[in-house]
Amino acid sequence: MSQLHNLDEGPTTMVDTSGGKSSSDSKSVAPISVGISDDMSDQDIDAAIAEDDPEFLAQLKAVGDDQGLSLAEFNISDEDTALADEKMAWQNGGKFRKIILAIFPPTPVVIFKLKRLRYKMFASFQALRVRAKNYLFFLATTGKEKAIVGIKNSLTRFKEKKEKASDKFRYWSWKMKLGFVGLLALIGVSGAVIYLSLAGQLIPNRSDLFLHSLEDVADQAFDIPADSKSEPLYDNLRVSQNLFLLPKMIVNLKKSENSGPNPMGAFELFVEGMTQEVLVEVKDREVEVRDQMSRTLESFTFDQIDSTEGKKLLEERVRKELNAILTSGKIKKVLIKTAILKP
Repeated sequence: MSQLHNLDEGPTTMVDTSGGKSSSDSKSVAPISVGISDDMSDQDIDAAIAEDDPEFLAQLKAVGDDQGLSLAEFNISDEDTALADEKMAWQNGGKFRKIILAIFPPTPVVIFKLKRLRYKMFASFQALRVRAKNYLFFLATTGKEKAIVGIKNSLTRFKEKKEKASDKFRYWSWKMKLGFVGLLALIGVSGAVIYLSLAGQLIPNRSDLFLHSLEDVADQAFDIPADSKSEPLYDNLRVSQNLFLLPKMIVNLKKSENSGPNPMGAFELFVEGMTQEVLVEVKDREVEVRDQMSRTLESFTFDQIDSTEGKKLLEERVRKELNAILTSGKIKKVLIKTAILKP
């Protein structure tokens, strides 16, 4: 640190010209004595400082020239030391911190970067707030007149351009005028078409191909408690059952562990349709229906048909096979009336 001493008997004036650096970081400069009196001007003092430490004088001028009132960008003086301190704090922290550090070792680095990012954002926000206040102060004083003058000049230039365009349009031929009007109309119609298309008023939106719930098209929906008395919709004695009994079919079954080499079975099946129309179709296509059912029965083994689960599986598979070939409706149930097995 260089010092300027007043040689007069008055109070000593101390000027630090080391730029905030410690004696260990800065160069060793011997103090000089310069006579400073009250009648010296600012230029004389600057000349004395420039002679002693030109770098410090340059820093003072840089501070004086900063009119933006902005905050300096955040920089960590010793990032490695700060990061080491953060790691040490986590290592010497409580049990919770040690558990987190064991699960995710880079935690101190992530926390350190988040802190630095938060400080940068805070500094940027403060700088933005200072600039905004500065600008508002500028508009409230000298900037108000400049803003009014700028708006008037802009309006004047716009008026001049409008008059020039009007003069040019006035001397156009009738073909050019008609084309210009048609272009404006085309732009307006195109904008309207695009808006109506996006709003779904010009081209209706495509509706769903399938009805997922009757509630979507119902006029009113009711919530019925689960514990209330109700009647089944399909298995209801008030509704006709729409049953059709297929004649007896004798088929060969696949041999299994508990059967002989040629097991056989005789079956009589009831078919319950959703509507009467599907039963009419089953009757009209009885030969084809019996053939399809026979092929399905032949795919089962003797042991499968001999069990309760196998019979239920047989009924469900026959129902699916028939629904795959019928066109006028669906089969709701297939019931076994008779099943005689020969091992």
